[in-house]
Amino acid sequence: MRQVLAVDDERLGERMASAPDGAERSASLVAALEPVLAQADPERLRLAREVARIAEVAADQPEMVRVGDLAAYAGMSVRTLQRLFLEYAGVSPSWMLRRLRLIEAAERVARGQDVRWADVAAELGYSDQAHLSRDFTAAVGQAPSAYAAAQRPT
Repeated sequence: MRQVLAVDDERLGERMASAPDGAERSASLVAALEPVLAQADPERLRLAREVARIAEVAADQPEMVRVGDLAAYAGMSVRTLQRLFLEYAGVSPSWMLRRLRLIEAAERVARGQDVRWADVAAELGYSDQAHLSRDFTAAVGQAPSAYAAAQRPT
């Protein structure tokens, strides 16, 4: 068996399972990973944190819908941003932005907002409503209108 991180996963799993809440589970995970991070290559750690920071900006700014906008914000080329995301997040920045847009669309419905899907598609950077509908259905397993109907109180 190949070990990816030098962490006693069995012990960590027990500590997390017995934790009373999410904060304690998070604290257990952080404590287990601190020694691993201390041994990490500082440059790789810096780049991983930079990717995480860029992803947080994208999540906090739903109007940032294009990879080019995100690359410009980060002060790098689109290709550099793509390489960094693939290396440190395991996904492309366009995949991440699509998921963030879909989450935003689903949250609008969950908040009870009256959703006009064509308007949402335009606001979230989709080329048209059909494109949003295909992505939404693939990710959520339901068409946007079916999801919206399922969220309405009965």
